[in-house]
Amino acid sequence: MGRDLIVVGASAGGVEALRTLVAGLPATLPAAVAVVLHVPEGGASVLAQILDRGGDLPAVAVRPGMNVRRGRIHVAPPSTHLVVVAERFALTKGPAENGHRPAVDALFRSAAVAAGARVIGVLLSGAGSDGVAGLSAIRNAGGAMLVQDPADAQFPALPEYAVRTIPGVEVLTAAEMGARLVELTQEQSDRTTPLPTSAALTAAQGDAFERALWIAVRSLDERANLSRQMQRRAEERGDERRAGLHHRALEESTSAAGVLREFLVSPAED
Repeated sequence: MGRDLIVVGASAGGVEALRTLVAGLPATLPAAVAVVLHVPEGGASVLAQILDRGGDLPAVAVRPGMNVRRGRIHVAPPSTHLVVVAERFALTKGPAENGHRPAVDALFRSAAVAAGARVIGVLLSGAGSDGVAGLSAIRNAGGAMLVQDPADAQFPALPEYAVRTIPGVEVLTAAEMGARLVELTQEQSDRTTPLPTSAALTAAQGDAFERALWIAVRSLDERANLSRQMQRRAEERGDERRAGLHHRALEESTSAAGVLREFLVSPAED
């Protein structure tokens, strides 16, 4: 089976790298593309519009429950993690990772779980290390890995760290990546059996998967209720520090339960 999911992460200097990469992708690309770019918390992003104008593939900001669709670029909105669940996208307000939300690692890890060897991970210009652990997860799942040549990156620290840390990454300029991605989508992945997706699940497996998700939702709801009670007790004792800790746990549980519940009850979007 060919590789049909391309996940791309970038930080500082990433807009120009993304524009260059997207310009090299044909309208007939037989893969879906998902993009995370670090943006300030609470800020607005016009990245989808920029990438939509930058090449032959349409680019859209992801909405909850949107289908993973070939021949389209899916862009993470600001202040939310973008993750892949089976053949759909989910958005979560979970805690920042590596100081970022959206985080590249969150997208890459979820893609490795959802699609295994069908994934191609691409890491572009940036500082810090966000995306390197996720790229390693893609490697462990049998996926392909491309990293921007540090000499070609406006901010080389992130790609340099990836090259040093992960064996087997392919190093290319942003301008070279489009053609190479096309080649990779036409190659057979090293692991011929993909990880199960929603389309591949049997009816019994699908029912079991849904039941497991509802159990997870109920568990998160129970955890949220407990955190709410513990917060109230801490406030009654005047322990502001513990009240704050329980409040953050409450928010995390409520947010995670909301993501799963929306995924379960919402129809898929194109």
